[in-house]
Amino acid sequence: MVTSRSSERSRSLTVPIRRPQRLRTYLAGAGASGLLLGLSFPEPGWSPLAYVALVPVALLAMRTERTWRLAWTSYVVALLWWLVMLRWLTPVTVMGYVMLSAFLSLYMPATLIMFGTLNRRWRVPAAASLPMAWVTFELIRGLAPAQGFSWFGLGHSQAPFDPSHNVSRIIQVADLGGDLAVSFLVAATNGVIADVLTMPWVIGLGRQRRAEKNEKNKTSKKNRTLLATTALWAAAMAAAMTYGSYRIHQIGGEGLRLAVAVIQTNVPQSNKDSSSIEQIEQDWQQLLGLTQRAVQQPPKPDLIVWPETMVPGPLNLDRVAALASSQREVDRWLGTFHAEISALTKRHQVDLLAGARTEIFPPHRIYNSVYRYNRQGGQAPRRYDKMHRVPFGEYIPWVEASPWLMGLFIKYLTPYDHDYTLTPGRQMTVFEVAPRHATAGQAARRRVRIVTPICFEDAVSRLCRRLIYEGGRKRADLLVNLTNDAWFGGHERSQHLQIAVFRSVENRVPTARSVNTGISGFISSIGRVGPTMPKPAEDRNGGSVVTHAVSIDERSTIFGRIGHTPIAAVAIVSGGLTVCGLFRRKKS
Repeated sequence: MVTSRSSERSRSLTVPIRRPQRLRTYLAGAGASGLLLGLSFPEPGWSPLAYVALVPVALLAMRTERTWRLAWTSYVVALLWWLVMLRWLTPVTVMGYVMLSAFLSLYMPATLIMFGTLNRRWRVPAAASLPMAWVTFELIRGLAPAQGFSWFGLGHSQAPFDPSHNVSRIIQVADLGGDLAVSFLVAATNGVIADVLTMPWVIGLGRQRRAEKNEKNKTSKKNRTLLATTALWAAAMAAAMTYGSYRIHQIGGEGLRLAVAVIQTNVPQSNKDSSSIEQIEQDWQQLLGLTQRAVQQPPKPDLIVWPETMVPGPLNLDRVAALASSQREVDRWLGTFHAEISALTKRHQVDLLAGARTEIFPPHRIYNSVYRYNRQGGQAPRRYDKMHRVPFGEYIPWVEASPWLMGLFIKYLTPYDHDYTLTPGRQMTVFEVAPRHATAGQAARRRVRIVTPICFEDAVSRLCRRLIYEGGRKRADLLVNLTNDAWFGGHERSQHLQIAVFRSVENRVPTARSVNTGISGFISSIGRVGPTMPKPAEDRNGGSVVTHAVSIDERSTIFGRIGHTPIAAVAIVSGGLTVCGLFRRKKS
C-alpha cells in the first residue's frame, strides 16, 4: 500500500501542470495574459510585463485537449482587450470601432491554434513555436483587414514613448528584421518560460525523482531539448543586446544637422469640422503667430513643419487660381492662403512644410497633401499625397462600387453624413532642404532629403520603408510626420509616438513630428525620444513650438534593403506545418 501511494505520488509530481478542464481555467489564463499585455503598452507602459504576458495563455494552448474551448474563450478575452485598448476610436466611429475590434480578435485564437499545432503535433518547443505563430499573425494583421492594422505589435511595447525613458537596446535589431524581429524575441522569452513550466520535473530535496523507465526516458529527452532551446534563446538575446549597444554607440556627433521647428496646434476636431469663418481665421492667425515665434527664437530653423491639414484652404495652384476668380467672397478668401505662406517663407528666409487639402475638379478628387515652400517663397513642383488612407475615417473599404452600401456605411460607421472619400496618392515624393549652418564640405555633398508620411502612415512599416529606400538604396535622410490626433482621446497619442520610434530605428533616420493636439517632437535614429512638447491643455490657444538640430544618420539597414522577407519566410514555414499538422493524425 505504501509502495502504491509512493508510485502514485511520483507520477502526479512528474506532471506539474494539470490539463485544463474547467471553463474558468481557460478564461482566467487568457484574461491574465490580456491584463499583463495591456499593462505593457502606454499607458502605463510597463514594458517588462511583455516578456511574461503570453505565458498563461501559452500554457493553456500547450496542455489543452479542447481546442474549440480554447479558441472561443481566447476570442472573447481578445474582444474585450481590443475594445479597451481601442476605446479612443469611439469619437470617430462607434460601430467601426466595434467591428474592427471583433475582426482583430480573430487573430488570437488563430495564433494559439497555430502555436498548439506546432508545439503538440510537431513537438516544436514553445521557445520557437510561440514566436513563429505570433509573428506570423502580426505580419498578417499588418496587411488585413483594409490594408492592415499594425498597432500593438508585441515588440512595440519595448520602445520608449517619453523623453525620460532610456534608449532601448533590444529594439535596435529592428534595423535587421523590423519591429517583428523584436516581437519574435519577446515572444521567444515567453516561450522559454512556458517550456520550463511544462517540464516533467519533480522537485524534492534538490533532486529529480524517478518514475517508470519510459517516463524517465521522456524526461531526459525533454531536458536535453530544453537545454538546447534555452541556450539558443540566451545566445540570441545576448547577441541582440550586444548588437543594440554597438549600434547605439556607433553614432558620432560630427554629422550633418538640420534645424527643424515643429508646430503643435490645439484645434479640437469636433470644432474644426463645423467652425465658423471667424474661428477658422482665428486659428489661422494663431498658427502664423506660432511660426513667427519659431523664426525668432534661437536657433533659427532651416525648416518649419505645420501639422496635418492645418491650412484652411487648398494649396494646389490651379485650384487657388480658380478660387481667386470666384464671385463668392468665401471662395476668394479660401484662395488667399497660398500667397500668405509664400510671403511668410520669403520674409523669414525659411523652408516650410504645410499640410493641406488638394482639390481637383473635374473629375472631383480630394487629396490629403504636404506642400513644401522654399526660402524664396516658391512652392515645390511636386507635393506628397497621402497613400495609406484610414479605413472609415478617409474612405469606406469594400463597398466603393455600391452606392447603396456606401450610404449605409457612411450613416452607421462614420462621423460624416456625406461621401468624404480621399483619393490615395501615388508618388513617393522626396523633398530637399539645405542646412543653413552646414560646413562647406557638408553643403557640397548634398541637401537633406525628407519624406513626409501623414497621420497614421508612420505606423505602417512597409510604407515608410518604401518612402525611405528605393531598390535597396537609401534615398531619404529625415522622416517628417504631419499628424492630426485631435480625432482621438485617451492614450492614443503615447501609443502613436511609441510606434513611430520603430520607423526611425528600422530605417536609421531621425523623425520630426508636428501634431495637432500633440505629442509633437523628435525621435533620433537610435530611437531616443525628445525633445517633445507635452500634451496641450484644453484651451485651443495652447499651441507651442520646439526647435531641434536633427542629426542625420548616414547608415543604411538590412531591413531597408529586404524588409520583412525573413519574417515572411517564417510565416510560410509556420503556415505549412500548421496545415499539415491539422490533417496529421495525432500519435498516441
